[in-house]
Amino acid sequence: MKIYEDKIYSLGETVTGQTQAMSQAVQKTLENNGGVGIMTGSYDQNLSILSVNNLLLHSTGYTFDTFMEQTKGSLRNFFYDEEDILERDRFLQLHGTGEAQILAADGTVKNVRLCKEDATDEAGRQIWVMSVQVN
Repeated sequence: MKIYEDKIYSLGETVTGQTQAMSQAVQKTLENNGGVGIMTGSYDQNLSILSVNNLLLHSTGYTFDTFMEQTKGSLRNFFYDEEDILERDRFLQLHGTGEAQILAADGTVKNVRLCKEDATDEAGRQIWVMSVQVN
């Protein structure tokens, strides 16, 4: 039996290792949304993406390079027409599961199921952890 290992692409030094809080948040999003793609990010004004796993890239048709080109490292550029929930203060208040639309690599709009939780990174900063299941 071959064990599948999913790569996680980190966009900065802040997610070099997972804290226990990050691991628990990832586990909670997976339990609520199934085996899906995972992203983490910071609560700065751009909602910067800190890491993305290969499963999410594959299920949306991106490579890491094309994903970075499309999103410019911001969650705001991954979602389709979701401006209201992507305001930093509003996004900070969202937790649990929901639905949204994203832009796939081929330009099509895909419906997704999301689960978002909060965690802290190694420096004690609050980050968001999100699982994304493409319908």
